[in-house]
Amino acid sequence: MSGPPASGALWLARPRTDLATYAAASLPIALILYGDVVRQARLLVLGLLLLGFSVTLLRGSELRWVWAAPIPIAVWLTWRTLSAPLADPGGLDCADAASPPAVWRLAQALLALGALAVLMGILSVRPAAIWWRRPTVPIARLSVLGFFVAAPLGLLLSAAIARPYFGTFDLNLTDPIALVPGLIFSLSNAIGEEVIYRGAFMAFAGRVIGLRSALVIQAVVFGLAHAGAHFMGSPLPVVLGVGFGGYVAGLLTLKTRSLMMPIAVHTAIDLPVYAFFACRNPLPL
Repeated sequence: MSGPPASGALWLARPRTDLATYAAASLPIALILYGDVVRQARLLVLGLLLLGFSVTLLRGSELRWVWAAPIPIAVWLTWRTLSAPLADPGGLDCADAASPPAVWRLAQALLALGALAVLMGILSVRPAAIWWRRPTVPIARLSVLGFFVAAPLGLLLSAAIARPYFGTFDLNLTDPIALVPGLIFSLSNAIGEEVIYRGAFMAFAGRVIGLRSALVIQAVVFGLAHAGAHFMGSPLPVVLGVGFGGYVAGLLTLKTRSLMMPIAVHTAIDLPVYAFFACRNPLPL
């Protein structure tokens, strides 16, 4: 098996794919969408994806790429079926570097990225082929700016935006040490999701179905993955918003040929998510 050339995404630009190949490629995509929607089926979906990847790999089929694409996502989703340890409801874990939400999300990211590393080794894929590469200086500066703009805005507006879906609560952010576990949580989540959705899924699936199709599909999978049962209201606005955000992040990845900007902004946006899990004080409705 030969790996992709060092030129990054260019090797994916124009796959020669017929209708039959597109039809065959739809099966692993349908499986990961099913795992998105049916929480209890995620372990089964992961097993079927691994089986399909093994068969197509042994046959030397080009379809091995599209079977590999959703495997790290399936690992990520399967981890979410476990019972996560809860932070102290009074916010005592907020500034603890070993707070349960931060450690749990770090473990999730390491597991999914470890699975991806194994796949990349099997497929002889270089990090640059999934846009894990150093950005240009202007893009790096824009990424840093994006983080410092999005982080305070997210913290200021998060409670008001989330209230219809998660209930009424107040964020206790008086201790600056809370940034330590907050960054552990948000960096783990941002790097994990950007690498497996915008990186591996788009790059691997794009080799078979084309980057445009892969861009749209990863956004749909990403949006549906956030339709949890913990919403107090309809999850539809969140699913649509997250899916659109995933689409924009994918466009940024393709435009800049680097995951840095999506990771930077995603990290900033997820700081309030950590605050919700570990630093909130519930208020009476």
